Amino acid sequence: MENILGRLLKLIADLPSEVLVVLCDLAEKLSGKSWREWLAELKKFLRKEPCWIRQAIVWQTWKTIKIGTHQDIKSLKADLKKAGRQISDWADDILKKVTLSGAEEEIELVLLTVKDLGFKNGATLKEIFKRAFESGLGLCPAEVGLQLALQYLDQPLGEWIRVAMEPMADSEGHLYLFFVVRNGDGLWLFVCFGYPAFSGIPSAVLCSSAASKLPLGALGSFNF
Repeated sequence: MENILGRLLKLIADLPSEVLVVLCDLAEKLSGKSWREWLAELKKFLRKEPCWIRQAIVWQTWKTIKIGTHQDIKSLKADLKKAGRQISDWADDILKKVTLSGAEEEIELVLLTVKDLGFKNGATLKEIFKRAFESGLGLCPAEVGLQLALQYLDQPLGEWIRVAMEPMADSEGHLYLFFVVRNGDGLWLFVCFGYPAFSGIPSAVLCSSAASKLPLGALGSFNF
């Protein structure tokens, strides 16, 4: 081990700073929880073999909903309450900031778990969104959270669905995503944390199958 470390130090001693930055980044990846995956792909790269190639996945549409059905948030909120979907105070706080689609259109949705995206031991929100994009999925417009809550009234008891969307800030600046829930208290529209490093991920997340609906670049705060 000492010989290997000594050889490594000699090799990097005179390297330019831009190369050292890359090596530091690589060292962090190789010392992280996904080190086996990084090591396997790095070996392919050194052998000049194709690496980081994921097989295209054909996702099955779980549900198709309509957006753009209401002219304003006030009328949509009224229909939610009329349908028996309760709205938490936190959800109500960010609900007023949602921009509704100007025209009626259908959105195909995919319901999946973090394991479906290849994470066996959970993942952060940033990792999940990044993997979703790599797998041909996209983020939902924020309106999907409201419309799903309205159009999914036969939601099974105990189901908690996180809507994959661009996080929205509440009045205090906290980032949230919509959470469509049915628990012992009935049908609810909740919110959950939308921070990139948040790892308290439930069993189900929701992504739009139309990857162009919200491109990767729209998530500037995630620094992918």
